[in-house]
Amino acid sequence: MSSENNSVNSIVKRIYIAADVELASPLSISNGTAENTDSDVLKNASGEIFIPGTAIAGAMRNYLGLDKNKDCVFGYADGENGKMSSLFISDAYIQKLDIKNDQNKKYSISVRDGVGLTERKTAMPGAKYDYEVVETGKAVIHIEKVIRAQDKNSDGVEEIRELLSAVQQGAICFGFKKNRGLGRLRINKVYKWEFASGKENAEDWVCYCSETEEERRKRPGCLWKDWEKQEVSAQKYVSITIPLKLTGGISIRKYSTRPEEADFEQLTIQQIFENGEEKQSVPVIPGTSWAGAVRSRTKKLLKDLNCSEEAAERMINGWFGHVDVKAGKGKKTAQQSMIVIGESVLKNSVPLVTTRNKINRFSAATVDGALYTEKAYFGGETQLEIKIRKDKENCYQLLAAMISFVAADIVRGYLSVGGQTAIGRGIFEGNGPVTGTISEQDMELYKKQLAAMIQEGVC
Repeated sequence: MSSENNSVNSIVKRIYIAADVELASPLSISNGTAENTDSDVLKNASGEIFIPGTAIAGAMRNYLGLDKNKDCVFGYADGENGKMSSLFISDAYIQKLDIKNDQNKKYSISVRDGVGLTERKTAMPGAKYDYEVVETGKAVIHIEKVIRAQDKNSDGVEEIRELLSAVQQGAICFGFKKNRGLGRLRINKVYKWEFASGKENAEDWVCYCSETEEERRKRPGCLWKDWEKQEVSAQKYVSITIPLKLTGGISIRKYSTRPEEADFEQLTIQQIFENGEEKQSVPVIPGTSWAGAVRSRTKKLLKDLNCSEEAAERMINGWFGHVDVKAGKGKKTAQQSMIVIGESVLKNSVPLVTTRNKINRFSAATVDGALYTEKAYFGGETQLEIKIRKDKENCYQLLAAMISFVAADIVRGYLSVGGQTAIGRGIFEGNGPVTGTISEQDMELYKKQLAAMIQEGVC
């Protein structure tokens, strides 16, 4: 290699980042095995749960929206040309939270059920599955940025600020079902250390490398206070937030075979709030449940607007994502969802345990052996958070208009979510104004564009 190439590739600075994070929503990263469920969480040989550095880097690169042959901070490969990544990201191990200063540190792993439903809310054959999620925990994301002479126009910090801000604002999530509320992280503190090349800095860098994490954090000025950039996610998404109040009960079931527990129980999680408060058994409406209800209502609204069945299916697949297993011999084609729906925590809700008999609808008599106990939650407030990914063709504008119609049905109590909706479960009403990043004028324009497209039959 020539001396000119050596001078271009020489390292001029190293930047080290340590971001303290905790789970803001449950996390599910599969290990590819199915010993306990259809999708068990990833652990190493010692039983420790972790987020692979490859998963972190992959999610961050996907956020940037760059192909592998496009030059970026993560490097690229284009035939014989290429460049290695200037970011090095380590595995992030999930540590057990210290709850209320208790010495028994813990994280919570639970099992969730999933099933494909027909338009009539009956289960599809063979569409039942379950998977593990990690509900609570904290971790440290370590990032090393290497700046070379050829990168002299970049200080190496702005890219990291953007990526960390996107994580904090929910634009970057990790693992399974990240478009349905899982895998969101909350960043609490960020530490930064910089070392320029040269003999005068070599001793300090060697000392840093030999220090423990705790010792490094005691270095003066290493706490990075202005790391977050505001509204980074607005570059990639538009958002809609709908405040809601539960008018009756909610029943999104998880099942138990333990004699001391109810046969059916509303899905709950262990929740650590931003102020550090810990609560057990907090009822939630998962993003998968919201997505199913929103998708079903979207299809109905398109039908009511006289959109052809073929066109409606094409639009819904483009908006909500799909997997086509009939594309070819053993091949699948897939499209990612444009809509990201968060998991809704139901606050100030009251649990109620009831014991019921199944009734024969013909004789009105109880069915033998059909006695069961159910634990549901009644009342409470929550909010539905929806992000819509922007695209070059501006299809997101039409989706935003459709979501506004669906939101109107939700706040008026016309669209329910979860099970037992035939007996009044899962009905919400508005609990304040709907907010978002789309102005009223733009939303009205998007609605007109959607109506015109459907009327012209080009949807």
